[in-house]
Amino acid sequence: MSVKVSCTVLRRVLVGDYQFDSNHGVVVTIDTFSSHKTEEGYLSHRYDSIYHDPKTGELKAGKTDFEDNYEKVGGYYILTSRVITGEENGETVTKEFGFSNIKLLQPAMV
Repeated sequence: MSVKVSCTVLRRVLVGDYQFDSNHGVVVTIDTFSSHKTEEGYLSHRYDSIYHDPKTGELKAGKTDFEDNYEKVGGYYILTSRVITGEENGETVTKEFGFSNIKLLQPAMV
C-alpha cells in the first residue's frame, strides 16, 4: 500500500510503504520491511528510502537502507543504534551510529 502525503519532511520512520512530497522538489518513498512491536505500537527496524523527481519520476538519489534498534529507558523507546547503507561515488558505504549511556534528563527546577 502506498499513501501520498504532502509535507516538508524528507524522511520519517513509519510502518508500511509511504511517499512524501516535499517542497524541495523531491518525492521520498519509504518501504518498511520489519518493525519492533512495543506496548504502544510499532517502531521501524529495517526500511529503505528512495528519492525521485516528482515531475519526471527520475531517480534523484540511490536507495538507502536503514536498520534501527531501540532500548526502553524510563518508559520511552530511545534509538540506540542505526546502520545506514547506500552508494556514494559508485561504492557501497555503510555508516554505523551507536548511542550509549542513555538516560532521561531530570526536569530543571524553576
